[in-house]
Amino acid sequence: LQQFGRIAGRLYHLLRHTQDEMRQSQFTTDACELTIGQLGAESGIAPYTLSLSNGIILYLHGKIDRVDITGDAQTGEQYLRIVDYKTGLHKKEFKLANVYYGLNLQMLLYLFALLDDPDIYPDAKPAGVLYMPASTPEAQEREGMKDTETYLREYFCMSGTVLRDMNILTKMEEALAGVYIPARLDEKATAASGTLTLTKDSQVFTPEQLTRPRIYVENLVRTCAETFLDGEVAPCPMQGGGNGYYANACTYCKYRSICGLTPEDTDRIRKPQRQDTVKKEMQRILDSDAEQNRKGDGQA
Repeated sequence: LQQFGRIAGRLYHLLRHTQDEMRQSQFTTDACELTIGQLGAESGIAPYTLSLSNGIILYLHGKIDRVDITGDAQTGEQYLRIVDYKTGLHKKEFKLANVYYGLNLQMLLYLFALLDDPDIYPDAKPAGVLYMPASTPEAQEREGMKDTETYLREYFCMSGTVLRDMNILTKMEEALAGVYIPARLDEKATAASGTLTLTKDSQVFTPEQLTRPRIYVENLVRTCAETFLDGEVAPCPMQGGGNGYYANACTYCKYRSICGLTPEDTDRIRKPQRQDTVKKEMQRILDSDAEQNRKGDGQA
């Protein structure tokens, strides 16, 4: 009963926030627990595939928590977004800077798999990838405490990146107040210019800016797979960083006893670069042409 009470308490605020979000959204849930490829006896949509330089085909299998879709009545086009529920102790955020290091690639790869399958969502366009916090909110610090409703609303706001298209964004969140998605209307700039303008911290992408990191991500995955095939399996975990980064990849690792990594093994530990440096590099990748990304060296 105690366990049931904890689970019920955890779900109450999440379900309430999700209910409010879906009530005002024009996106509807089309699939839950959608299997990619083959997982045991379960088969789903076509697996994501990637060809290696030696001719071997790499297959990605997995499961998507939720797929939401919407349609554009004027163009007849369909848009989809992926929502992934996160139950960790700390709220997980999607950061493009992590993609630079080869971290947090799962959601993007799942999105690519959906877009590549010609049968399930033919000609669908990407609208975003989102993390939905599904754990108990952390206790607030006494300094700067907010009222409960405001705190919970901010905590359950989804993290990720969404399509920079006002028509699609307002289908996700009608008021564009940054309550449900990581995009918010800049009221002052909008009033001054007479056109809808987003705040600078809105996490948005153009269709071209999704194509460019795809090439970069595929290069990372390809390099990683080929390195393993060559027998280079020595662990080199990420440590350091700050908020929004994997500050210590060893904290929740199940293979610590096999790895044998110690604090003295500094040559085996990957240290992050300055956050502003990484952000500039990711912006370069977003703004560069496809050929430049193909030539880019992998970081994973």
